[in-house]
Amino acid sequence: MKPIYEAKKIALEAGKDFEKELAFYLEHGGVISLPDRFIMGRAIQLSLGDEVINPPNPDCWYVHCAVGKNSVLWFCNQAPFRLPHLAWRRNNDPSGTLRVYNTDTVERLARLI
Repeated sequence: MKPIYEAKKIALEAGKDFEKELAFYLEHGGVISLPDRFIMGRAIQLSLGDEVINPPNPDCWYVHCAVGKNSVLWFCNQAPFRLPHLAWRRNNDPSGTLRVYNTDTVERLARLI
């Protein structure tokens, strides 16, 4: 299954509107769709949380969806600019805890896989 279809399936299983999420990240973040990976994310400012769109001093990439082998490591290497942190929520649960990690640590661990 192509990664974009896998991302859509995951969103649908979680009761999310994939097209709405895709439109949001196309407008306010970034979307990478390739034959072997699919990623949606945007820059956030941790002190303001992830509710603020286009924060003044972003310090973290919020990865909303990442499908494909080593897609997060690949994103770290391709991001438009480097930020010190990466964050995501398990299963994209909006009420779930925002899990924040040091970018260097994530890259180092991802290379071990």
